[in-house]
Amino acid sequence: MPGVLFSGSVAASARVVAVVAAAAALAATTACTSSDEGATTTTTRATTTTSIPQSAVVSIAAVKVAECFDPVPAPDQQPFAVVMRPCDDRHIYEVYAEKQFGGDEPPPAGAAYPGSLAVSNAAEAACIEDFPAFIGVAWEASTFDVQAWWPSERSWADATDRRILCAVYQVTGSATRGTARGRNE
Repeated sequence: MPGVLFSGSVAASARVVAVVAAAAALAATTACTSSDEGATTTTTRATTTTSIPQSAVVSIAAVKVAECFDPVPAPDQQPFAVVMRPCDDRHIYEVYAEKQFGGDEPPPAGAAYPGSLAVSNAAEAACIEDFPAFIGVAWEASTFDVQAWWPSERSWADATDRRILCAVYQVTGSATRGTARGRNE
């Protein structure tokens, strides 16, 4: 088995994404004022911003099949937000499948949350099931691994979230370019 299945939650918080974006903007601008015997010097560090639409921090709930992304730097934000990347550029993850918990008949609104273990096991099994059709070889023989996101108890109840998102990444954790579809590795 190539590595460990990692898990996250599709339940995303727009507030978390806003906090991450605000922190990044604040860190990008700094000013310093110093005083030496009556003289005042103000130093401002110039910031260059490159606008790349696909490099935005977005909620994991907004990510779709065939999109690529990197994790956000803050580990506590990784279940909720990602940094979008064009698949032709270097990226860590590529989404290859979106499923519904319960398959063709997801549990209805108001259904009790089955528990994090049951939901995570179902998500991981669903992602591994679709893996060979995407990569071209069995998961156990691949140089790619699976990352799954699934509903949290809160999103299950609040938003009737039943979405499972499946992505591939290099077992080594290194970035890749282009799609992993059909790589047979």
